[in-house]
Amino acid sequence: MISSPLTLFRCLRHRRGFGIHSPFAYAFVTEVLAQRLPYYGYADISHDARIRLLFRLIVYFQPEKAAVFSSQPDLLRSAVKRASSKVCLTKDTPDFVVADADDYAPETYSGLIVSGANAIILNALPETRTALADVLPHGMIFDNRRGTLVIASLKHLPRQDFDVWF
Repeated sequence: MISSPLTLFRCLRHRRGFGIHSPFAYAFVTEVLAQRLPYYGYADISHDARIRLLFRLIVYFQPEKAAVFSSQPDLLRSAVKRASSKVCLTKDTPDFVVADADDYAPETYSGLIVSGANAIILNALPETRTALADVLPHGMIFDNRRGTLVIASLKHLPRQDFDVWF
């Protein structure tokens, strides 16, 4: 999904934090998205990089409620519960959204993200990013250009998009 050598260069450069001027975004990219050291729970979850990313995001954001939108949610729910046993899995006003764009259209979960839920969108197409960017009034979208979007929908953050290799 990398469309040009310039986009590839920007993704690789941002991976280490170069060119990112927002203090939140820099810390988020270097400490969560591009984390190379193993977390304490990696032994108990899948070796899939996206599942490990989900684990790190749950540990970072510490949501009270999470919603999973997937046709096969068991692996995703398991990773969420292993990251934090305090998370309640519900679709009623979640703090965090896990969605598989292959199974659910952005309209299904975009309202939750706009209202302040952080999210990870798996198997996202460029159209998914565009649809979410159009409705997101605040917060940041981190796109690895390989089908994974991470959205930090925090009200104090300015509206920004980042292409990051993670």
